[in-house]
Amino acid sequence: MNIAVFAWEAMEGIPVGGGALYASRLAAAMARAGHRVRLFTRMGKGQAMDEAIGGIRVRRCPWDRKPGFCEEIEALSNSFAHYFADALGTDGPYDTVHCHEWFTIGAGLKAVAMTPAKLAVSFHSTEWGRTGVWPDAGDSARIAWLEGMGIERADAVVTASFWAKRKITEQYHPPDWKCEVVYHGTDLPAAEPQAGEVSRFREIAGIGPGLPSAMFVGRFSRNGGGDLAARACGLAAARFPEARVVFVGTGPLEGEMRRLAGPGAFFMPPVGGGAPPEFYQGVDLVLAPFRRDYNGRAVLPAWIAAKPALVLRDTVSAEFVMHGANGWTVKDDPNGMAAVIMEAFTDPDGTAWLGRNGQTAAQTAFTWNESAKKLLAVYARRGMLECK
Repeated sequence: MNIAVFAWEAMEGIPVGGGALYASRLAAAMARAGHRVRLFTRMGKGQAMDEAIGGIRVRRCPWDRKPGFCEEIEALSNSFAHYFADALGTDGPYDTVHCHEWFTIGAGLKAVAMTPAKLAVSFHSTEWGRTGVWPDAGDSARIAWLEGMGIERADAVVTASFWAKRKITEQYHPPDWKCEVVYHGTDLPAAEPQAGEVSRFREIAGIGPGLPSAMFVGRFSRNGGGDLAARACGLAAARFPEARVVFVGTGPLEGEMRRLAGPGAFFMPPVGGGAPPEFYQGVDLVLAPFRRDYNGRAVLPAWIAAKPALVLRDTVSAEFVMHGANGWTVKDDPNGMAAVIMEAFTDPDGTAWLGRNGQTAAQTAFTWNESAKKLLAVYARRGMLECK
């Protein structure tokens, strides 16, 4: 199968957020499964135009900068389409063109007009879901028009969560069979962190031997839920003053969070954009009460380290965190969250059991290879294999 992947952000180009990981890791996993994959993405400063990375043929595309964002996306679409046409001469016809997010839908529509390839589009959210405002004017209306056109013309619509699928269904009303969910995966570590690395982290964070501990990793903001985690930890500290909660991140609420979390909290900046594996290995549980959660992937590093995660109900993470089985789901309420933290600290054996269940889920159902297998099954159900 010959697959063209269009991605505004990618790990091989200009990564911005979780969408880059989703596009790149799925592409690499499909290549490992024996398919020919070419990734078209933006060219960053100092990057080569063509490169083979992890079995993917990467074409980084230059584009004309424009004063307006939608105008710039149109210029990028023209660039993607131009280099797609150029690649047809060497790659031969494509079976599938997969567009990640609204940014690349214009390019995808141009591409399928050149070949007999079928079209897939994927979303983490919609313009309405991101802003909370109905997109009926300005750039939002233009973005929504592109989303709707892509969903209408696509042979398959893929979402990173059931939350995103509901948003698309409520706004654009595609038939249910056309829209399927493929979750984020995770990279399984080649080796466990060394005991010395875990010990150094615990020493730096001030976690004493045998004392209860938790960690929050994310943006110190309301959407990131940092204020909720800090307030809950401050409440739990009344019963567990010896416990240590590590907050890894930065953001505008840091001052408020330091005040709310109390003296048992330790704040540190992110490492490589987040927390390395030894941080997760060094605590008992992970707090992930994100109020805005497009992919749920904050849970997976915790599970890989056999640590349970605490998440908010009605978020993407709560789609696969099962309360009392591999973690906890709570309301957006610091008292309820504090109660769960204290329960976890009181029953370390039960907390460890939940973490092992999460680890099993991550290792079996949430690898990128499994996510790619599900995506390829979507292609097969939509008749997108070997369409030329």
